[in-house]
Amino acid sequence: MMLDFFWNFLSFVVAIGLLVTIHEYGHFWVARKLGFKVLKFSVGFGPAIVKKQGKDGVEYILAAIPLGGYVKMLDSREDKLSIADKEQDFMNRPVLHRIAVVAAGPIANFLFAIAAFWLTFIIGSEEPRPIVGDVTYESAAYEADFRPQLEFRTINGQATETWQDVQMRFFDALGTEEVKISFVDETGSQLSRTIDLSNLAIDDTRPNIFESVGIKPFVPKIPARITGFAKNSAAEKAGMQAGDEIVEINGQSIDGWRALLETIRATKGEDLSVKVLRNQDIISLTVSPEMVTDNATGEKIPKIGAISQPQYPAEYLITKQYAPLESLGLAISKTGEMTQFIFTTIGKIVSGDVSVHALSGPIGIAEGAGTTARYGVVAFLSFLALLSVNLGLVNLLPVPALDGGHLLYFLVEMVKGSPVSEQVQEFGLRIGFAVILSVMFIAVYNDFLRLLS
Repeated sequence: MMLDFFWNFLSFVVAIGLLVTIHEYGHFWVARKLGFKVLKFSVGFGPAIVKKQGKDGVEYILAAIPLGGYVKMLDSREDKLSIADKEQDFMNRPVLHRIAVVAAGPIANFLFAIAAFWLTFIIGSEEPRPIVGDVTYESAAYEADFRPQLEFRTINGQATETWQDVQMRFFDALGTEEVKISFVDETGSQLSRTIDLSNLAIDDTRPNIFESVGIKPFVPKIPARITGFAKNSAAEKAGMQAGDEIVEINGQSIDGWRALLETIRATKGEDLSVKVLRNQDIISLTVSPEMVTDNATGEKIPKIGAISQPQYPAEYLITKQYAPLESLGLAISKTGEMTQFIFTTIGKIVSGDVSVHALSGPIGIAEGAGTTARYGVVAFLSFLALLSVNLGLVNLLPVPALDGGHLLYFLVEMVKGSPVSEQVQEFGLRIGFAVILSVMFIAVYNDFLRLLS
């Protein structure tokens, strides 16, 4: 558990540190190009860990709290200016230049997202085909006559090649009475269904869209074959060997790796009578599981320490890999799709279709960073791209204290011909901080609720 904590923390620091640096460098680069005087470039808040005065006169700072950063420019509202400095004063620069500097941070995040998605499309990935595994009784999917083994093709006319596509299309359609879906069945025949999502919501009782709709993704049976062991594991001590396939526990047949995990968990730590298939022979063993803390729930569960590297059958996978030029177009499209998805999410939180409990804070982001980092480069890059789009969009919201709030003030200045008064800006800043702190409190509170559940 401690190892997982440090892995998640390190992944979080890498992810947030990289995205904050990119965001702030966007501000920094445009400010320097347009002749603003930059005093400080900081990644992180709080006490400085490292400070360095650059030859360009900028103080570069790495601070202790990796949840943001800033670029400090010469500003007559805060700094005493010499006559020579007045031309470089932030507020003396043309308003369009100030707009360019402020907008550059979010734009840098969007450009990074495009670059990250571009790399994922070039590297390529294999993802499970969106085949229905099970349908919950009396759910919306049940009422719409969904059934196992149907494979999604389109939702409301939009393609659904992967489960992520299905998730996003369903999410977009929450609150809609008639959602049109096309499938293919096991024989390759085309089928159409219409599902009513007008009364569904994402909340504490149905925390994800698939549970809300009433479906479970299909997972093919994977043999309970052992490829290795944790150090000093119960399985190894009992005499199991790499290559053994567990076929029976306490007289109960084991049909796949998932059944193995469920059966061991149900025994609550008692000694197990295990039969394994080894070189066409059945070997009987007795295994004494160890009680280990589950990272997700915090409860003690029995584990035997066997490790498997199950291979998803190729016939259930879709391969997505493209040439560099095609990947660029797909990356731009994907970034736009993620942007729309985030706007949709915000709208559905406001409308109540999605509970505020769906928001995640630093702990949720750290878990996402750690999990995707374990899955490899493509998964982690995809996570970074989505997080970068989030960071860019959040900063563009017209909330004082965020980039979007500054842009709003500058647009007002363009219309009225003079800057927004300092009193109005100060009042807006207080409102902005109140909004930001409220959202952060809800997100962190949700994180702790998930840890305790």
